Amino acid sequence: LSQERVLFGKIAIIENYDISVARHLVGGVDVWLNTPRRPLEASGTSGQKAAINGAPNFSVLDGWWREGYDAENGWAIGEEREYKDEETQDEADALSLYTILEDEIVPEYYDHRSMWTSRMRKAIRSCGPQFSMRRMLAEYTRSLYVPAMSSSRSYCENFGESARNLSHWKQYVRNEWQTVSVEVPELPPPQAMTGDPIEIEAQVWPGRLSASDIAVELVTFAAPDGEEAAAPHSEEQQPVALQSFAMQAVKPTSQEPGHDAHDHSIRYRGKFVPEETGKYSIGVRARPHHPALIHPLELGLSVWA
Repeated sequence: LSQERVLFGKIAIIENYDISVARHLVGGVDVWLNTPRRPLEASGTSGQKAAINGAPNFSVLDGWWREGYDAENGWAIGEEREYKDEETQDEADALSLYTILEDEIVPEYYDHRSMWTSRMRKAIRSCGPQFSMRRMLAEYTRSLYVPAMSSSRSYCENFGESARNLSHWKQYVRNEWQTVSVEVPELPPPQAMTGDPIEIEAQVWPGRLSASDIAVELVTFAAPDGEEAAAPHSEEQQPVALQSFAMQAVKPTSQEPGHDAHDHSIRYRGKFVPEETGKYSIGVRARPHHPALIHPLELGLSVWA
């Protein structure tokens, strides 16, 4: 691409990118353009370095920029939403990129220098203190290293008894998970007002597992553009959940008047309060639960309704 006649001298491929090369790049650019495809951006440390050096970011709202962008310290490409396919997403992001570049960035840079320098200062002021190695180490230590050390000590007690018990439990759950099923007897209302709670009830059959082996959650997603809101299925690739809420067990169905005493299902109830307008998909997920699990989804097992 860089060797094509119309682009020759306008696109450069930088090899062996490292901190030394980055120092020259962030010191010599006016805008830091970053175009990952949501939600695949890992972090975006190069954009953080650019902001600290006074280069406003122009990026997709993913990775660090989703947290760092405040509408005054740079620009956002596209919208923070799900699309029906990658081609539609790319087309929408490309249209947004060229529109903002032509209508906002170029006029501000050439015709409104005071606004531009103000945006540069805002980038330094808003991003510098917030995104740093100090913060990263503090959060890694608090969120990962300390819990890992605590789990390690727990697993080593009594010559690893708790670790062996957890391993046996995991194997048992894997073998019996196919006996678990979930059903939502009544669908949520098709429309609701922002701020109004939406209550969902679900019937869960734990099969050969006990109720304590299972956690039941109400999970919300942003419905993809152009599609109707619908509950996901376990065999589908799940979109990124917006929120998940623990559902509470009401009582075993067998204890309710007029129900079959041999029905061993458990009724759960949960509540979701939409805080923003838009189209949502709502699903109920049952997953394995054990207090010694390091991560609630580490077994990779779930049943949806």
